[in-house]
Amino acid sequence: MVLSKKESLAKEPSARQALRRAPYPRTLYLTFDGLLEPLGRSQVLSYLLPLAACGFPYTVVSLERERDLAESSSVESLERELAAQNIHWVHAPFQTGGVRAVLANCRTVLSAARELIRREDIRLIHARSYVPAMIARLLRRRFSTPYIFDLRGYWIDELRDEGRWFTNTVAYKMGKRIEKRLIRDAAALVTLTQIQADDLRRDGLLSGEREKPVEVITTCASYEEFRPDRQTNGSLPAEVLARCKGKLTVGFVGSINASYSMDESLAFFRYLLEERKDAHLICLTRQVAEMKKLLDKHQIPESAYTLRTVAHTMMADWLPLMDWALLLLRTRYAKRGSMPTKLAEFFAAGVRPIQYGCNAEVSAKIREAGTGLVLDGLTEADLREAARVVASRPRLTEEIARARMLTEAHFSLEAGVDKYAALLGKLYSEETR
Repeated sequence: MVLSKKESLAKEPSARQALRRAPYPRTLYLTFDGLLEPLGRSQVLSYLLPLAACGFPYTVVSLERERDLAESSSVESLERELAAQNIHWVHAPFQTGGVRAVLANCRTVLSAARELIRREDIRLIHARSYVPAMIARLLRRRFSTPYIFDLRGYWIDELRDEGRWFTNTVAYKMGKRIEKRLIRDAAALVTLTQIQADDLRRDGLLSGEREKPVEVITTCASYEEFRPDRQTNGSLPAEVLARCKGKLTVGFVGSINASYSMDESLAFFRYLLEERKDAHLICLTRQVAEMKKLLDKHQIPESAYTLRTVAHTMMADWLPLMDWALLLLRTRYAKRGSMPTKLAEFFAAGVRPIQYGCNAEVSAKIREAGTGLVLDGLTEADLREAARVVASRPRLTEEIARARMLTEAHFSLEAGVDKYAALLGKLYSEETR
């Protein structure tokens, strides 16, 4: 659920309210992540809707997955929702199939963006990640329109780690040169972690004629929507409630990909079952078949897990079912700029993370919250010890409440929207007004 315009204004913090001025020019938002995808809803629209409601209109160009565009009723519903909030949405199919598809996607977005800048009063571009930032840089050179580079991590290094595109030395050096140009020419930068912001300063990438604004705006969640005491009003299946009642529940939420240590995650749950026969695993993922194979591989009995695909709009109802959630991640240099999307939702919903990897900032935030468990390693001994801790640690209401209080200023959607609003206000006052 995203706050309606009326609700957003009612909850509007004073800092954001002070920035309200009608009308601001329209900001062009470029993203290859579809708005119809769960990530688009939680990490794009959840910010843009309240920003539009407090005076920052957006035009969004997005590339949508074919399976999502096939749901015509969902497309029409989102078009109506965005139009009502003064957000103009232009979308096209996301093409797959290697370099040709990437170039075709770039041409599609670049062409749409050019036409929009010619037609609309667009004074600023907000580019989500590297390829949209490359397009934004081209538009800057053609129209002198400044852009925000919302990095979302170290994309060049992530692709190299995954064995794609930048695997040889020449290609990697070329990619890093492009990265430097995108950073150098941006009007402002947004990072997910303080670690990456410090990297940029340390490496001298922010030097220039004037100080470049750098905002750390992590992946956020609405602390109004995600709550441990959320009333679901019958939205959860009765058989799921019955299966979980009185159990020690552990969740796995999201995609099965190279970032997650899936074998170690399920080995941990197998060890937990040895400690607590009443342990129950809730798996919420689109990759049901792949997860079923992994569960069978680790000999997790069907009675000990619930496997479902759940729309992101329902996630706030499901998370309070979980006592703990698995967040065992791989650690590489690229992850210095990453923050798991679901971590904020876990904190807000009172779910205690079982974490390893990604980067030191993730571990530090979980330790600061005081309710989760940070592992030192993923050996069998580490996983068995973690299982013993999880099996014996009680869930204390006062600890959950304290963790929400400690994390809200950093991870709440309201805080993230305030930071974006302040950045937009600063850029418009300096460059586009």
